[in-house]
Order: sequence, then structure tokens, then C-alpha cells
Amino acid sequence: VDRSVKEDALVLKFSQSLSETAAGTPCLPQPIPVSLAFFDEIGKQLSFSSDGGQETDAHGYLLTETDASIRIKSRNGDITNSVPSLLRGFSAPVRLTNDLSRDELCHLIIHDTDLFNRYEAGQRLFHYNISSRLSGACDSAGERELAEALARVLDDANLRDNFKALALSVPGQADIEQQSRPAAVSYTH
Repeated sequence: VDRSVKEDALVLKFSQSLSETAAGTPCLPQPIPVSLAFFDEIGKQLSFSSDGGQETDAHGYLLTETDASIRIKSRNGDITNSVPSLLRGFSAPVRLTNDLSRDELCHLIIHDTDLFNRYEAGQRLFHYNISSRLSGACDSAGERELAEALARVLDDANLRDNFKALALSVPGQADIEQQSRPAAVSYTH
């Protein structure tokens, strides 16, 4: 997913690809339901319209093509500076690649109403920080940002304790190796 701004709208560009099959059969685009929400700079969920439709605080979009884009507008906040939460409530095995910054991932950890996306944002930041350490390029600022975001999760009285414990869980060795190409086995033991 890539984002761009066009006039007063946010344009999301989606693309999908599938690995080649062992039999070499064509890999046609698969239908992927993408549920979207957006959060402003103070963490308020924005209502928005997608491609001129009705404005609500969450929308579903069915990606059926290899490449597609949608135009997002909002009347109650600056959608162009908002943080998107994608694949909300989705459980299929897809790998989402997006252009979210460290700051935006921290924003999702603190404010997203989809608990899986909140957890996933934390896991991405854990991976980033662990990878930085393993490569010898410690990112103290990134580690501090993650710690501050997780402290806000712990202070949130509206979250259940079991979610707070899950949010604090560091990715295991298998997860770290899966993200490394090739696996950095000597570093993770």
C-alpha cells in the first residue's frame, strides 16, 4: 500500500502479487477485503468517504485487481495527515507492506481501536529495533519511542490486562529468523 495526496484527498494505491505455483499455473489476483480506518494527530478516529461514497468511520474495500487505488476524503479532519489502519478484523494469511513510519506505528500502538493492528504495529517496531541491534546499528531513539508507546498502552485503563501482556511480548526467535533473509541464526542464539 502506498499513499499520496491529491488536492484535499488521500489516495491509497494497492497492489497484490502471488508466488508462482509449483505447477507454473497462472497466479490470478485474489479477492482481498481491506477494511480501513484513519486516526488524526490526537488519535481520534476520523469519518471519511471512499471514492465519493457515504462518510463513516470505517470502510471496506474489495481488492480484486493486481493494482487498484481509492480516493479518501474527510469532512471532519485532515485525512491527508492521518494514520491509516488497514486490514482491520482480517485474519487471512496475507503479508501487508506499507509505508508507515516509526512515528505512525507508535501512533497506532497508542490509538488504534483494532487490537490486532495495535499489536502488529508493536511487533513491527520490535522487529525493527531487534534487527538494528543485531546489525550493530542500535537505534536508541526508536527503542525509546517504542518504550513510550508501550507505556501508554500499560496506562490505558480501557485495555484488558491480557492484551497489555500480549503487547509487551517480544517476537520469538522463529519470528525474527523469518523476517531475516537469510536467517541470522548465529545472532539470535
